[in-house]
Amino acid sequence: MNFWLEKGLSENTVQSYRLDLTVLSNWAAKRDLNFLDLDAVHLQTFLGERLEQGYKATSTSRLLSATRKAVSIFVSREISYGQPHCSVEFT
Repeated sequence: MNFWLEKGLSENTVQSYRLDLTVLSNWAAKRDLNFLDLDAVHLQTFLGERLEQGYKATSTSRLLSATRKAVSIFVSREISYGQPHCSVEFT
């Protein structure tokens, strides 16, 4: 998560992103998915469950922002699931 601090995000924002991405990653793991396996349908299902659980729109917006940033970093670094060195952990 140091790359986000280097981008000028506050420590509080980075901690919130870490929590959001950990929740999403844990949700994926319970479905035998890796974070990098998630597609639009998975994200819509996850977001639908959050909506049913009463999460605020601002929390969901932050989660989507964190997810977009994480995916952008993975793409820019050409990280994909199945690479021997690839381990996605947000804790």
